[in-house]
Amino acid sequence: MRAVTAVEAGSVLETVLVGPFVHGLLRIWRADGTAELLEVSEPAVVGEAVGVGRLARTSPEPSRFREVALFDAASGTLLLMERPRREGAAAGGGDVEAGGVQVATRPAEEPPVDTALWRAAADVIGAAVASAVARGEFVVVEPGGWEPGSEPYALAIVVPGDDGAPVSHVEAVPTPAGDLWPAEVRGPLRAPATASSVSVTGLLLGQAVAAWARSPFNVVLTFGTSPHGPIDVPA
Repeated sequence: MRAVTAVEAGSVLETVLVGPFVHGLLRIWRADGTAELLEVSEPAVVGEAVGVGRLARTSPEPSRFREVALFDAASGTLLLMERPRREGAAAGGGDVEAGGVQVATRPAEEPPVDTALWRAAADVIGAAVASAVARGEFVVVEPGGWEPGSEPYALAIVVPGDDGAPVSHVEAVPTPAGDLWPAEVRGPLRAPATASSVSVTGLLLGQAVAAWARSPFNVVLTFGTSPHGPIDVPA
């Protein structure tokens, strides 16, 4: 992300929770719990920043993280701040730096919830899972909002198999009834992990979430640290 442009003097910025970025639209949850759907001025920039481990985060519960931004409600300005990173290869070496980007927003109408919207959301979720695996994280799709919950959810992680080869593990509660989830499988789905199979997890999670979420804009992505660390997934 490029450097942040200063907001106007006197702006009041609040921390907001950020949901998946789909079809140029982004749901935020404000501090008072209010949810707003926004259309952004620079969709390409936002699409490269949201859901891929680059944004600042909050921790709703131990070892779980959700993406946040700063929002000026008066002007509709959204500041997407990068996670701080330490420059320098040596352990503890270098300065801690962070950048970000400022984008204009405006309130958006709720789009029709149809197959095309869910497919777009599945692509976004799949990309989030692929980037999370490379960072040594897992992804949980949960109802949107600041409060953590236990159910419903849909989760994807890549773990080492018995032979050491990477295995894609996908689970959901409640158990989905969609065509991608075999009726005879009442628990997690596991398969050899490849770049292709990991990308398909977006479709699996999307179908699971569609059973309980009215819209893909009503969910949030939660990230957690995998006990197995980053895993190289073959092409």
